Amino acid sequence: MIKHLEPKAKMALIILAAINPVELTKGCGADFIAPYHKFITKSLVESAKQRGLHTFTWTVDEYSKAQSLKEKGVRGIVTNKPDSI
Repeated sequence: MIKHLEPKAKMALIILAAINPVELTKGCGADFIAPYHKFITKSLVESAKQRGLHTFTWTVDEYSKAQSLKEKGVRGIVTNKPDSI
């Protein structure tokens, strides 16, 4: 596991679908949760935050969608259009 080689490394669990993504992320020892943007809700972000996880997502190329995710509490977004997001 990466953390054995580099204890300071931060890891995210990238999730397309899961029954309980926050618990899955914690169980894997990841530092961040990274669900696909279409599955992010404010409730998911709040649940992750309560468990000490920041939420990141991927791949968002529309400004309005990025703003909506930011309002839900998402901390980071992977995009193909960094100049417009």
